[in-house]
Amino acid sequence: MIFEKRHSKKQAQQEISAASLAAHESTVEADQLKNHIKSIYEKMGSIIHKHGLVNEQHDELAALADEMKSTMEKVKQLSNDSNDLAVYLSERSQNLNTISKDSVAKSLEGLEAANSLSTVMNDLQMQSKHSSNSMMHLNERSDEITNIIKAITDIAKQTNLLALNAAIEAARAGEHGKGFAVVANEVRKLSEMTNSSTATIQALITNIQNEIKIAIENNSKSTKAIIEGIHMGNVVNDKIQEMAQGFKSVEHEVQAVTTTITNQKKYIGDILNQTEVSDYILANMHEKLISHVDRAYKVDESLENNVNEMKRLLSTI
Repeated sequence: MIFEKRHSKKQAQQEISAASLAAHESTVEADQLKNHIKSIYEKMGSIIHKHGLVNEQHDELAALADEMKSTMEKVKQLSNDSNDLAVYLSERSQNLNTISKDSVAKSLEGLEAANSLSTVMNDLQMQSKHSSNSMMHLNERSDEITNIIKAITDIAKQTNLLALNAAIEAARAGEHGKGFAVVANEVRKLSEMTNSSTATIQALITNIQNEIKIAIENNSKSTKAIIEGIHMGNVVNDKIQEMAQGFKSVEHEVQAVTTTITNQKKYIGDILNQTEVSDYILANMHEKLISHVDRAYKVDESLENNVNEMKRLLSTI
């Protein structure tokens, strides 16, 4: 009986010791769990803080993405404006190129006309020279005719004197000299007619010579004018050649500018295409950033709820 009581007491003590040990171990485990939960709480707080910093950077990235998108839209607009300007300049350069080609063609036509005019003026100079020579020869022939008329006039005067002398001799001969007197009278009339005709011819020759002199003077003036015209034609020809060369130079420059504008238009088109690609990439990146930020906010909210729940659990332990 006593043995049984001792055994029961010992068993009770053992159970108490075991219960105490279990309680102690439970307390230790609770403390460890509390410390572990507290550590997790602190780590989660640190994670939330760091995640908040990351979210702030996400916000900055989103703002930068918005700014880059706005900038790319401006670049795209500028590229479109530059492309429109390049198209306008290309059209204007084509028109200018056409005008320069027409100017070159017209200047060449003008040069050909100037050469033709120069040829005509040279022909006129030669004809004027021939006319002057012909009139000089005609004047010389008129001088020869004048000399012949003078000789005829002298002969007529001598014939008139001879007729007068014959009439005097016929009068002395009396009846026998009547026939000779008639002949002498006819010779005298013929001499007077010759003098009258030669005087008329001399007057005509003098008028012709005066007209020839006037014609020679006028022809000389015409020759001078033709020579001056040839000189001016040569000057005009030189100027037209310079103008044609200038138009050719302008045409070459316009072609060079047209080529440059065409290349620039191509470059602007390439830039515009790349801008559209960049704009698409940025828009996609912006959309993904916004989606990521939204998900990050949801993660923050979930983490914050979990931390609050852990905080509540810690307060109950």
